[in-house]
Amino acid sequence: KKPDCLYTHLTCLPSRYNFDKFMNQIAQHLPSVKLIVSGQAAAAYNKKMPQGVVFKKGISDVIEAVTA
Repeated sequence: KKPDCLYTHLTCLPSRYNFDKFMNQIAQHLPSVKLIVSGQAAAAYNKKMPQGVVFKKGISDVIEAVTA
């Protein structure tokens, strides 16, 4: 059984961490699963999010997205 969504909270990323690759791999392997991303490191991401990836700024936004 596949999950409806996957949530990750990123506070910091290692300097060699490829955030684009991470999000694209999730979207590719689980195309029907919504990826919810929050945290300071995600907030600093200034590129377009891949389809199926949703950025939330605060925990109340995350809770709302998960319970919707």
